[in-house]
Amino acid sequence: MSKKSKICLAMFAMLLVLTSVLYYDFKNFCKHSVPIFAYHRVVNDNKLYSIDPTIFEQQMRYLYEQGYSTMSLNEFIKDREQTNNILQKKCIITFDDGYVDNNKNARPIMDKFGFKGTIFVAIKFMAWPNYVTWMDLWDLKTDGWEIGSHTYNHLALSECNAKQLDYELQASKDFINKFDPKFNVNTLAYPFGSETEATEQALKEHGYIAAVTGVDGVNTQSTPEYRLYRVNIFNDSNNFNMFKKRLLWSQLSSWTRTYGIDITRLRELL
Repeated sequence: MSKKSKICLAMFAMLLVLTSVLYYDFKNFCKHSVPIFAYHRVVNDNKLYSIDPTIFEQQMRYLYEQGYSTMSLNEFIKDREQTNNILQKKCIITFDDGYVDNNKNARPIMDKFGFKGTIFVAIKFMAWPNYVTWMDLWDLKTDGWEIGSHTYNHLALSECNAKQLDYELQASKDFINKFDPKFNVNTLAYPFGSETEATEQALKEHGYIAAVTGVDGVNTQSTPEYRLYRVNIFNDSNNFNMFKKRLLWSQLSSWTRTYGIDITRLRELL
């Protein structure tokens, strides 16, 4: 064997070892990270943010068959301080805005698999057509769901002045908690994914323990509690495989960030 061939063989062997190491590292990362799925509506109206109930059930069955069980944001923040193993095959299923079909359509499907969810309610929309009422929230809370805030008026928090910001965060909590303290609203989803360092500080001051963004990714023990990543789910024309691709993309996004590479940012630049 020539010297050149030996060098090529050695380089190939090194590449194979590196690939194996990275693959094992990625699989281990996925095993101990928590995806937070972001939904809006579960209804068949062919809109971008709506998932057909039949497709939604396929997605939930896939997670169940992969060994996932659900947890709340409160549980995630509490449990991740203990041990990495407790997060294995855990996920969080969230719904933004507060649509009535989250209770009427999504909840019965999730109940089939023992799953519970988190609904982030924009207070101004409550009792509007297609939005939740107090009875819907009570049904969800009684069934083990977590009730969170999506602010009062569904405003982009980064564009609010200090007075507006305080109102959006505190009034949305008070409105639900005064109905019954058991709701214990202390988590938030940023409307439009809009957040800054100022909003994070305001969340702390108003007693919130966690907030989710619209940035693709999954979460570990070190993910900042007020900048939690999500797996954003859209209507993909009944293409179930896109659900798995969106989960994989989010896992890859957060894994590469551990090496200082933000592929989400790279995709935006391309």
